[in-house]
Amino acid sequence: MSAHDRPTFLYKLETACQDLLAPNSNADASSVLRDHFDYLKRFHEQGDIVLFGLTLNPDPLAVGFCVFHALSEAAARSIMENDPLIAKGLAQGTLYPFYIALRGPCLA
Repeated sequence: MSAHDRPTFLYKLETACQDLLAPNSNADASSVLRDHFDYLKRFHEQGDIVLFGLTLNPDPLAVGFCVFHALSEAAARSIMENDPLIAKGLAQGTLYPFYIALRGPCLA
């Protein structure tokens, strides 16, 4: 089954620590951020992730998003909950079923 044939989901990440992305964040937070990126990059390389990124506002309202394909809502929830940022308690995640209404050429 190709990625486009599977349901699409979005999870929103809200940090539990305002200084998580600050240049002077502690080494533990930096390590978890690297693990988070590497975790999502593996799914991206498998063709499961449509996109992931974060808002650039430097305040408590900053959020991250991941739009991805999974076999089921349970599988999507497992992917979200195993994201190192969530698993280590540095962020909370909220999962949503998601519909891509228009896909740009770079996301085809």
